[in-house]
Amino acid sequence: MVFWLSLFGTQTEYQEVISLLSSEPIDVVSVSTYDYQKKAFNNDKNMAQITRGATSPPIFICGKIYDRSTTEDALQDAAVALSAKSMLLNLKWVEEVRQGKVLPLYTSEEANIAYTSLTQIPHSHNWQGTLVPADCYFTRHGNNLQDLQKKF
Repeated sequence: MVFWLSLFGTQTEYQEVISLLSSEPIDVVSVSTYDYQKKAFNNDKNMAQITRGATSPPIFICGKIYDRSTTEDALQDAAVALSAKSMLLNLKWVEEVRQGKVLPLYTSEEANIAYTSLTQIPHSHNWQGTLVPADCYFTRHGNNLQDLQKKF
């Protein structure tokens, strides 16, 4: 069963808050969703489209963006498509997206390891062409993600 959770009761209420934020000196609006393409507030628009209707700064969007196809689709309505879990779970994500490979959509349970126990990447490894946050620590053995431990 999938539940829709929003801090806002209606699209109008959401857009009013976004409009108020837009009157401040902000550079971007980041919209975090469970699924970037899901229609919201019982209409035919997704959250990026609804946000665009209330503001002009660039929009960042996330939620089930995991390969080139979903990235390009998300960029139809947003300036930046965010895909943290896919990158954290696949060190070759950037390379494989550039190659147009079909990549898996991880379940929430599979992807949550990206935010739990993690092990430091060896500094001697050449990660050229791979985007990895500076504070991201993990390892990967073959195709099997290991239970990893973070080192402080």
